Amino acid sequence: VEDAILIETEVDKQRVYQGEQIELTLRLMQLDVRGIHVRPARRGTLPLPATEGFYTSEISDYTTMTSRNGFDYLAREFVQPLYPTRPGVLEISPWAWQGYIEGRTQYGFQQVYREYQTDPIQIEVLPLPEQPSGASGAVGRFEISVVFDDDIQQGVPAELVLRIIGRGNPDAISNPRLPEISWAHLSSPDISVNRLDPESWRQMEKIFRYNLTALETGDFEVPEITFTYFSPEQEAYVSAESEPIPVRVRPSAESTALVTFGGSQGQDQVEILGDDVFSILLAASALQPAGARLAAPLLSFVMPPLFFLGAFLLQRQRRHLLDNPAYARRRRAHAHYQKRMDAITEADDPSLEIHRTLVGYLADKLNLRDKGFTAHDVKPMLDAHGVPETIATQIDNILRTCERKRYSGAQISGDEMVALKSATQDVVDAYESWSKQEARRSE
Repeated sequence: VEDAILIETEVDKQRVYQGEQIELTLRLMQLDVRGIHVRPARRGTLPLPATEGFYTSEISDYTTMTSRNGFDYLAREFVQPLYPTRPGVLEISPWAWQGYIEGRTQYGFQQVYREYQTDPIQIEVLPLPEQPSGASGAVGRFEISVVFDDDIQQGVPAELVLRIIGRGNPDAISNPRLPEISWAHLSSPDISVNRLDPESWRQMEKIFRYNLTALETGDFEVPEITFTYFSPEQEAYVSAESEPIPVRVRPSAESTALVTFGGSQGQDQVEILGDDVFSILLAASALQPAGARLAAPLLSFVMPPLFFLGAFLLQRQRRHLLDNPAYARRRRAHAHYQKRMDAITEADDPSLEIHRTLVGYLADKLNLRDKGFTAHDVKPMLDAHGVPETIATQIDNILRTCERKRYSGAQISGDEMVALKSATQDVVDAYESWSKQEARRSE
């Protein structure tokens, strides 16, 4: 009976830097003998040791065979990545397991209750050195790559994919600082995280997908992108760099010329005033009533100038959007924000998605290419742009609430999500109202 169950806890390292990944393994071993069964005292979720001071990630669960004390055991292993959030000595508390060992013996069916507990594990956490400008906040070992088409068309969005691969906390990888791409407009990224090792987080990738829309024609390049992180192996901040990508931008296939096709007097006439204006068909008919016959010459005289004016204004608006990407971003910011907010309830992590949505909205309104800032960066940035104190403070509070939820590992409740979403909508409405007033004053 005493050999029927064994439990162990272990970590792959006990001296790490702040933010460096540790693998905690909980191992529950059952003697591999026919007729012996084990069941926990309480059904449901696996009891876990307390890990205060650590940021936790998803647990992997798999089964293997092992040997202890000359016996074979069927081992169920639970592996959880831990990331220390502060320097000093942190402790992983003892892991306790209670359950029943059942089997048939020479005395008949027997059931024995047992309690097991492991020793605590202490982790020495070293502080990080002063972070250089442009560092991402990630700790570990990473590589970076960029994929983009080398032949694109002006005005047509093309996908730029940036992949960061390695070992480390994916949630600590903020949006990379992208270099200036003056010849194109870059959207905010769609972000996904994948585990490349099916049994653990030893190897992961974080993918940022941008839409890049070329505003000019000619030969350009997507410059190298630098990702700076702290390497525990080298005990220093290092940088991974992508290769620059040459890009040829072909002219848009759309034509902006005003073209008129017509026939002789009395024939049907078609006028094409621009790509975004429907063709106009003006035709005389002998069956028109008298009033219509009088109005037709007047309409044929008045309508072409009106449509010409509409086409001219439409083309000027389009050219303004292409020539002024900052204006285009401000104009589309609220629509992009609203689309993302409508999908918040379907997100795996609503608080994280609200954070990204609000930050993306501010980046578009203020024409900031780097959207990887946190609540710590936002308040000074809003103050510098003259945003009223009440609006800036409310935005700061919302972002800090989202970040606390994210790093605590706690799931946001339904009521909390509704309240957070409502507060975000209120502050964005207030920002929109203020920015429109500012625009009218500047005019």
